[in-house]
Amino acid sequence: MPYSPDFELDLIRGEDIDVWPWDLQAEIRSVVHSGDNLLDIGCGTAHKLLEIAPAVRSVVGVEPSADMRHRAEDHIAQAALTNVTIVEGNCDDIPYSDSSFDVVTCMLAPHVTSEVHRVLKPGGVAIMEKLGEQDKTVMKACFPPDDTGKRGQLEDLRPNERRDIYRDEFEALFSEVTIRSGFWSTLLTAAGLDLLLAQTPTIRDFDPIKDQASVQRVKERSARTDGRILTTQHRLLIIATK
Repeated sequence: MPYSPDFELDLIRGEDIDVWPWDLQAEIRSVVHSGDNLLDIGCGTAHKLLEIAPAVRSVVGVEPSADMRHRAEDHIAQAALTNVTIVEGNCDDIPYSDSSFDVVTCMLAPHVTSEVHRVLKPGGVAIMEKLGEQDKTVMKACFPPDDTGKRGQLEDLRPNERRDIYRDEFEALFSEVTIRSGFWSTLLTAAGLDLLLAQTPTIRDFDPIKDQASVQRVKERSARTDGRILTTQHRLLIIATK
């Protein structure tokens, strides 16, 4: 989806009411070393890289969107980081040679497992956080299918299917693979819900006018007494050693 400044608003993320199953930044910092060169695939606005960069020698963020790259460069300049470079590129054709990086990260962005393996050095580590198929299931169920099929992101997958797909992909290429599945709950305001649907691919081809009845169903089924909407988050954490 095209970049919008609204995507950086806290409103779209809501209020987490459970402890997260893991701290992604801590997981990354636990495996990196000060001399490492790190690649982040689909870095977006680079907001998540700001905490990691001081722990490694260099960071390269690959991002296909020009608008996001420009915003990433703004964030890097504001943080006064000198070891972060943002480049244009896609996950299926990373613009670096084989065995270029000690660590590859991917935080809720698309990736191609064979490309991750290719650009990692022998013994290098891939750390990825991916969306799980059980994310926001109640919300997705409020939107009826269209001529193409179910509209909810990953809604066609059965429970644990995405974990199994990734396990097969990574175990075919990497020497050691661990995958964790985690859940937590988040509360969204009505405005936050509207922003989430408009700014993320949670519902394919979302239209605030045509989908007005579906949005109302979400609010009726998931709203608490204070009016905030309860949602369930589902993530996968993948750590693989080449």
